[in-house]
Amino acid sequence: MLHGKLLLVKFIATYLSLIIALGWVQNLNWLHLAVVSLVLTVVGYILGEVWILPHVNNTVLTLVDVVLALLVIGFVGNRLYAMDLTLTNLSFFLGAALFIAVVEWIIHAYVQKNVLKRAL
Repeated sequence: MLHGKLLLVKFIATYLSLIIALGWVQNLNWLHLAVVSLVLTVVGYILGEVWILPHVNNTVLTLVDVVLALLVIGFVGNRLYAMDLTLTNLSFFLGAALFIAVVEWIIHAYVQKNVLKRAL
């Protein structure tokens, strides 16, 4: 149940971040953003909170999340929605990744304190 709540919160936070960072400027509809959010949520949760977070601190994992978000948003945007990897698009992808990183910082702190039961 705890993992389900965390996944839901992570998905909603990622989805809202992508709406703010990409939805208005890239003309992606809600379904496109939901697909990108779902992929990023599942991959980020498995790699980040489950596999990496027990071994590193919040700062390191947040940096990993920025790179992961940039790669996932770029890959999914390029492959599924034919978005070119131009400097303009990459800057929007990076902005979205940084926006998501702020939210991830909070989620990681919660996971460390309440799930892993270790001090921040």
